[in-house]
Amino acid sequence: MERGLSKHNRFVLHSHGTGRRHSVGADAVWAYVITALKQAYLGRFSFVAEALLLTQPNQWPAHAQQQWQQLVLQADHANLYSEIYHPSVLMKRNTGIIAAADLVLAVINKNATTGGTAHTVREAETMRKQVFRIHPAGLV
Repeated sequence: MERGLSKHNRFVLHSHGTGRRHSVGADAVWAYVITALKQAYLGRFSFVAEALLLTQPNQWPAHAQQQWQQLVLQADHANLYSEIYHPSVLMKRNTGIIAAADLVLAVINKNATTGGTAHTVREAETMRKQVFRIHPAGLV
């Protein structure tokens, strides 16, 4: 981290740090890390929240809705991808994140070949982005 900070003056970090319905997922964890970095290194980190749509958390429990709102409010910028939900919006958001990225950190099971994260990793590789895979078991 310190080596990276000495080489670069500014970092723009994207996360779809929107939490999950019932627990804190990797997306929200990244968003919390980004907000902590913003506080620790004032002026060097920006947080771009990649949100599907403003009504995304409406069906979630109250605590998850509050978490989502708190994270989005801490963002320097929020990219919204639709006014109404459709499954294709998920891929549109993921493509937006990848297009803006220099590298991609993906929390994904080692042998995963299906699902949104696996698709996003393949798309990132197609776009010739550097991808770091983190196995969830290694986080516990």
